Amino acid sequence: MITTTDYEDYEKMKLKELRKLARKRGIKGYYRMRKKDLVEALTSLSRVLTDENVKKITNLLEGNPRMSELRKIAKSMGLKLRRKMKKSEIINLIETELSDRLRKELGVGGRSYVGYREELRESVCEDIEERSVPHSYNEDRLKALPVNPNWIHVYWDFSSDTYSKVKSGKLKLLVHDVTYIIFDGKNAHRTFEFDVHPDMRKYYVEVPNPRANYIVELVIDRDGEYKVIMRSNVVETPPSCPGNLGREEWVELKSMRMEKMKMREPLVKSGRARVDSSEMVKKDG
Repeated sequence: MITTTDYEDYEKMKLKELRKLARKRGIKGYYRMRKKDLVEALTSLSRVLTDENVKKITNLLEGNPRMSELRKIAKSMGLKLRRKMKKSEIINLIETELSDRLRKELGVGGRSYVGYREELRESVCEDIEERSVPHSYNEDRLKALPVNPNWIHVYWDFSSDTYSKVKSGKLKLLVHDVTYIIFDGKNAHRTFEFDVHPDMRKYYVEVPNPRANYIVELVIDRDGEYKVIMRSNVVETPPSCPGNLGREEWVELKSMRMEKMKMREPLVKSGRARVDSSEMVKKDG
């Protein structure tokens, strides 16, 4: 982090050295400033490079930054850019300036910005590994999602109390076909059973019918008697073909009134039609 030693270091420099440094950092009006003003301007500019800001700049340079973002960073660092500089040239200029200023302002020692960047990348990777997705969120949940017309995806989780009950038992998934009915636990059209291990947390189920409704239950099998642990939401599989409503929609452009009519046989079986759509609407009206 930036400390008060920066201000003291600038205080020890001569006016000529301060003006030279201010010109390099792009401080406007430096040639009219007194030594005190130059020291304050340079110290204020140095505060741009805090640990947090260096990490933000590094992450931005690691990606694919836009020219406007690079120019904004360069301006905040007090760097002068030529009008027709390429993106790679601006990135090299920023990295070179970071290397020079990190040694002094962040106490990096003799290391370059490239070395600092590699250390930062390793620390980010370690942080990601430490924050990996947990195996369980310790709550009871059973969800079903449609995948395609003949497959659904089921995932679940257990609280610690529920897991202690099911870990030594025989666990099953019951997939009920509940299309067009209100399910009461026993009135499904048909039911499919699947054995699952207590440590499993997801399962893909193949179902026979598209555009059908299913409910999934997680149960413990006790010698043929099922005790329901959890019940999922109702999931509907999508249709396997485009829908055919049997109706056409027409819009009357003058009044923007929409009319719906039943599909009809074409007036001319083959070849070019001799009656346009506007005449068809008039006749139907």
